[in-house]
Amino acid sequence: MNYLEVPADIVLLAVIWRLRYKLSLRDVAEIFLERSFPFTLEVIRGWEARFAPSIKDQLHSKRQGQVGKCWYVDETYLKVHGKWWYVYRAIDQGA
Repeated sequence: MNYLEVPADIVLLAVIWRLRYKLSLRDVAEIFLERSFPFTLEVIRGWEARFAPSIKDQLHSKRQGQVGKCWYVDETYLKVHGKWWYVYRAIDQGA
């Protein structure tokens, strides 16, 4: 993270939002432009290429053994305040 012109927490937030929420580069740039941080798409792409592997390695080391590899989604239909809603939950079969 040396030699960045932008605070490191902003860079990490942009990369994490891009990866976690599957936002496009344009979406991430627009979000930060609304917060007075003007970035180009290429800058965000460069940050992702540079920092995503280290973020991935840190997350894997912290989560090791805590999450199973098999998941299924449970779904139901509930009435809440007179309106019907779908409710979903992800269930880990590894435990």
